Amino acid sequence: MRIPKWSVVGLVLTVTMPLSMLASCDRIGVSDGEEVTGKTDGQYIYSEPGLEKYDPPIELTFVRETSDDLDNLIKTFPGETLEDNRWTRLYEQVLGIQIKYDWTAKGTLYNQKLGVALASGNLPDVVRVDADQLRQLSNAGLIQDLTEAYEKYAAPFTKEILGQEGTGPFEAATVGGKLMGIPETSASIEGAQYIWIRTDWLDRLGLQPPQTMNDVLNISKAFTENDPDRNGKNDTLGLPVTQYLWDPVMGLSAFMAGYDAFPNIWSCRAIMSRIRKPDGRLFPLFRLQGNRRKCRSASLPINFLPSVRESSIPRPS
Repeated sequence: MRIPKWSVVGLVLTVTMPLSMLASCDRIGVSDGEEVTGKTDGQYIYSEPGLEKYDPPIELTFVRETSDDLDNLIKTFPGETLEDNRWTRLYEQVLGIQIKYDWTAKGTLYNQKLGVALASGNLPDVVRVDADQLRQLSNAGLIQDLTEAYEKYAAPFTKEILGQEGTGPFEAATVGGKLMGIPETSASIEGAQYIWIRTDWLDRLGLQPPQTMNDVLNISKAFTENDPDRNGKNDTLGLPVTQYLWDPVMGLSAFMAGYDAFPNIWSCRAIMSRIRKPDGRLFPLFRLQGNRRKCRSASLPINFLPSVRESSIPRPS
């Protein structure tokens, strides 16, 4: 039984991975969830129907946003191009899928060309879109319902990986109860921020790892005032912060999150207990830029306001 062309969409999306992830390995392309029945002339033979090789090969077309960084990266792999590299050759060798790009473009030009392509219906076989564009294509009848194809042909390991972020990504790709696209997911845990603390300083000062935000402040104070490096100089900082307050490195975004405050994400429900007076009125703690509506009542569960640019959050006692 041959696999419908659209059923492989979820698999070939991985060709958009950066070339920096390229690697050679004897078990490349093989996961614990995909049974391999044999290997002939360097080719794996999968038992999963969704990984059955096309013979003769088929061609799948894409469009791709490029950049100077991508161009420079490709140059570090002599003899390889965007269309002809170790990954594209692997797709053809193992799956019988030839990757072709209808066009590539950089930055705003890519968005402009994609908008024209979507409006005209001149689409490649596989295209990366957002939720609004997906609905536009679905309503115009330009894309195929993938519900049955995904259920039948997606390998168990593929389903496991794409399902690790919950049902949200698939709900976003579902229109009218039909799966109209394969969601591109990433591990949210990889973007989580952690507190990194010098344990040698903790040990030297007889301190324990923090359990609360008050512990973080107390440790920071001790690191600043109690000479944890034992050089007899007042030259240590407990919590270094740059002037770029919301940067991911030496910024305050994660620190503020410890007080239920999230720069650029305003949720009155999340922080109301910290900025509300006993009678329900808001403390005058925030100066907002570009605000066209005022948060008039603390009784509202959520207020959508512009980003908080300057704030002062009361610390827990």
